[in-house]
Amino acid sequence: RALWRHYYENTSAILYVIDSTDKERFPDAKQLLDCMIIADNQLDGVPVLVMANKQDLPQAMPLEQIALELRNSLGGRRWCIQGTSATARRGLFEGLDWLAA
Repeated sequence: RALWRHYYENTSAILYVIDSTDKERFPDAKQLLDCMIIADNQLDGVPVLVMANKQDLPQAMPLEQIALELRNSLGGRRWCIQGTSATARRGLFEGLDWLAA
């Protein structure tokens, strides 16, 4: 993580994947996102796609709750929270289509 900043130059988008079933580690994921996009001005204005994985499981956090928790971190930039299920291949292409638009 300490080396992430070396990859920021010329970044055109951030794709951030979270495990939407892991409520205990969600604050850690949010803090990492904060450190990455708020603490470094090289990423100002860079769009963020958050892929909330495991949305097919009953214990998954609702997308609305994830959006509420992350909205201050995402700020005035273009952002999207896409529900996904990597094993079922749902939501992945929709998220990438949003980035490409």
